[in-house]
Amino acid sequence: MTGDGAAIPSSPPFDALRIASLAHGRPNCFMILELPDGLTSVECPEPVEGLSWVFILFCANGTFYIGQSHDVEKRLVRHYNGSGARHTQQLKNFQLVYIEGPIFSDAAVRRERQLKGWSHAKKLALILGDKEKLKELSRTKD
Repeated sequence: MTGDGAAIPSSPPFDALRIASLAHGRPNCFMILELPDGLTSVECPEPVEGLSWVFILFCANGTFYIGQSHDVEKRLVRHYNGSGARHTQQLKNFQLVYIEGPIFSDAAVRRERQLKGWSHAKKLALILGDKEKLKELSRTKD
């Protein structure tokens, strides 16, 4: 993440084969998801001792899943294996599109709750780094 909170585009994109191999013998549990225009996948950050990351997944059904974790990669593997949140248990096809942190765990929990209360449009503006749209949506409570 950049200092202004924008998502850092990955290069190369999130490694599907790596996740599939981590998903304990379930090679079909991860599929590359074609992202809508403007969205790019981001790399899983390395864990930082005592700190957490807030992340957003774009799901195959067009929704966003928001979570927080000390180790994002391990958390995503849990989602792929079906032991993550209900939202992702049936949606094995999702992509990491936004990461924020590292921050203290209590701040990550607060930020996760805040983002979960936002509209789809507001989450999209955050992911795209569209500060003007984010301000506009904050004023309209949409």
